[in-house]
Amino acid sequence: MTTTFKVRAETFGDALRFQEIFIRTSPDNKMDMHIHVDRLLGLTVITFKTTMSRKDILKLLHRIQDGHVMWETLQPIELYTGERDFQ
Repeated sequence: MTTTFKVRAETFGDALRFQEIFIRTSPDNKMDMHIHVDRLLGLTVITFKTTMSRKDILKLLHRIQDGHVMWETLQPIELYTGERDFQ
């Protein structure tokens, strides 16, 4: 089953690092990822589709140095608020 996830990155560079790791490790045959930069609000948001579980995506995000904002905001798109979960 494919799920669409949304995540906020602290910087555009963090988003690119996630994209690179995702491409190398994703079991999906094709990648459907969009990186949106809102310069006015200073936000970088990534939306992507995958068959990977949230738990497996979090493992990837933990490999990114200073990627804490991404793993604190990762949610399926219907649950995404952009708010950080510090738990």
